[in-house]
Amino acid sequence: MKQLRITSQVLAVLFAFGIAASSTGLAAEGLLPQQGEKGASGEGGEVVTSNLNKEELKCKDILVLNWRFLTGSNIHGSAEFHFTGCTVLGFAANTLGDASGVVLRRRLFLLCLRNPKTLVFGVLLQSEETVHIEVPALKALLLEKGAIIAENLSGNKGKEFTFAAQAGDPAVAECEIEGKIFKNSLELAVDTKSDVDASETITLKLKFGEEVELMDK
Repeated sequence: MKQLRITSQVLAVLFAFGIAASSTGLAAEGLLPQQGEKGASGEGGEVVTSNLNKEELKCKDILVLNWRFLTGSNIHGSAEFHFTGCTVLGFAANTLGDASGVVLRRRLFLLCLRNPKTLVFGVLLQSEETVHIEVPALKALLLEKGAIIAENLSGNKGKEFTFAAQAGDPAVAECEIEGKIFKNSLELAVDTKSDVDASETITLKLKFGEEVELMDK
């Protein structure tokens, strides 16, 4: 997978979201304090990415590496997502240049509130660039881009957090940060065809090296 300059990519996407990337403005929300520079690691089981044309990418396992916050922030950063056992219509699929069944995605993350009134948190996961997924047996290429939102299913304090999203109407999932609303914007389509709205069923367990707490201000 291509190694990108994390800082410039994060800033570009955050400005596209309409969020100022200054450490003062973002840290004021007070989300996930005391995380230091340790970051987190993660894992998960089966993932299904499906679009409205019922085209699906299925992967058996997830490994999350290098979950790191942007310097001066405690709500956004980037991480490497390694998916294995990936198939489309039962045929092995992989990102260009990677081993059969392996799909690598580098995603930006943004911690946000799924429900500001009850302090239910979520995480927005945005691909840094369009993901090219080939299915050699079908001589097909799928293009994926955009963001998904997963909701925190665990408590707001601890060393481990479980985030999950269910496939469905792409317009349903949304979260809020600094008064701005973000919605699922994932798209998955066969190359040369029009973009198609998509969603993802995923359960992700994040493990921090120390106890952290999700708080709103």
